[in-house]
Amino acid sequence: MKKYESIYKIMNYVYKKDYFKLHDLMTEFKISKSTALRYIKALEDIGVPLYSEMGRYGGYKILETYKIPPITFTPQETYALFFSIKSMELMESIPFQAEYSTIQEKFLDSVSPKIKSALEQINSRISFGTAKITDECPMLENILHAIMKPSVLKIVYQTSDKQTERRIQPIGIFAEYGNWYCPSFDIDKNEYRLFRCDRINKIDILEDRPLDNIMKFDLNNRFQLVKKSSHAIDYKVEISKEGKSIYKRCHYPNMLLEDNNGQIFIVGWIEPSEIEFLINYLHQFGQFLVNIYPHSIKQNFIKQLGTIINKMNRD
Repeated sequence: MKKYESIYKIMNYVYKKDYFKLHDLMTEFKISKSTALRYIKALEDIGVPLYSEMGRYGGYKILETYKIPPITFTPQETYALFFSIKSMELMESIPFQAEYSTIQEKFLDSVSPKIKSALEQINSRISFGTAKITDECPMLENILHAIMKPSVLKIVYQTSDKQTERRIQPIGIFAEYGNWYCPSFDIDKNEYRLFRCDRINKIDILEDRPLDNIMKFDLNNRFQLVKKSSHAIDYKVEISKEGKSIYKRCHYPNMLLEDNNGQIFIVGWIEPSEIEFLINYLHQFGQFLVNIYPHSIKQNFIKQLGTIINKMNRD
C-alpha cells in the first residue's frame, strides 16, 4: 500500500475515534511503534488537529470543533450540498444557532475556482420562495435535543387566550405555513397533539422514563397515534375543480377528497385545539374555496378574514 493511502486510512480511523492510543494504531494497522509515531506526525503535518495526553494512560484526541474529516465530493454532490445550505435562507429561526452565512462562505472557499464560479451563478439565480420561518422559537434547540435523546418534557404553552402546562414526549419538528410545529404525545391526556414551537415558552426535562411505544414513531408514521376524541369536529370543505391540484400538492392523512356528482369536498375531522391549523391550511385555496362546514369553523375562517381586512383598511 502506498504511503498516502495508508495516511488516508489512518486519518479516517482517528476521526471515527473519540480517543485512541498508539497501541490501537499498531494493532489496527499491524505497524511498529516507530511507524505509528511517523503517521501521527504526518497527520499533524497535513492539519489534523490532534492533541496528546501524556502519561502511562495517555493517548490522542481530536479537537471537537474539527471532528468532521476532509471529504471529497463530485461536482453534482457539491451543487446538491449548496442547494441544501441555500434552503436555510427560508428559516430565520433554526435549531443550533449557527451562522449559516459563515458556513456558506467556508463552503465556497473550499471548492475549486471553477465550481465556485458555478455556485455563485446558482446563488443569484435560484430562490426557494418567500415563505420564511420568521417567528422566534427560543426553545427550538431544546426540543430538538429532546427528540435526539428521547425525553419527557414539561412545557409552558401559550395559546391566544391562555397559558397551560403540559407533559409531552416530542416526536419530531417540521416547518409548515411559516411556522415550526412539534408533533408530540401528550402524556397526561394520553393522546397525540400538535404544538406550535414559537408558543412553547419554557421547557423542563423531567426524569420520567420516555414511553417505549412512542419512541418507535417519527414524522412518517406519527398519524398512527392520532385518535378521534369525543370533542373532535367533523368538517367538510367544498372546493372548485381548480382546487383539486392544490389539495394534491398538500394534504394530510386524516383528509379525504370526495367527488359527489361534480361537487368536490375535502372531508375529515379535527380536534378543537387544531382548528387554527386547518384555517391556515384553507387559505391557500383562495378563490377556489366554495364553502365550509360546520358553521363554527366557517365563522372562525370568516373572522380571521375580517381581521385581515380590518388591518388593511387602517391605512
